[in-house]
Amino acid sequence: MSTKKEAFDASTAAKKAAGVALKEAEKEEKAGNKELDEAAGKKEEIDTFRSTSYKEMTENTATKAGTNALAKVGKNFSYDGELIKALTSAFAKAPDTRGTFDKLVVTQFEEQMDKTLAGLSGILTQGEPAKHERAAKVASAKSALEVSQVADEACFQSITPSACLC
Repeated sequence: MSTKKEAFDASTAAKKAAGVALKEAEKEEKAGNKELDEAAGKKEEIDTFRSTSYKEMTENTATKAGTNALAKVGKNFSYDGELIKALTSAFAKAPDTRGTFDKLVVTQFEEQMDKTLAGLSGILTQGEPAKHERAAKVASAKSALEVSQVADEACFQSITPSACLC
């Protein structure tokens, strides 16, 4: 009985250690993925802006909602305030009445968005391998916890009197 009790104590300790290891792996995964999640969110924000509000403003006269979306993107991505101001002015005109300066401003803003998207894509591409490593570590820790739980239960069953049918 003493050997079974020692095995049960050891399996319980292993189960606790596996639980701690899993929590640590999940904490590392969350912290490590934070920058990637933020970059993905920003990329999605600019992609959505570009395909909706921005597209609408390049094809038509800007609406209040469009200029508000432009101001928000300008602020969120720290774009030059004067560029956003000039762009707002350009988009206030009908597309066929926009002059050379207006078109230049639009081109400069598109280059800024392209640069931003390239930077965000770079962060996501570079971070992907580490993200997969963290996910694998969490999966491994979960598996180790499950195995230790099964072993702990088996040890518990071995020291529990089998005659007890409560």
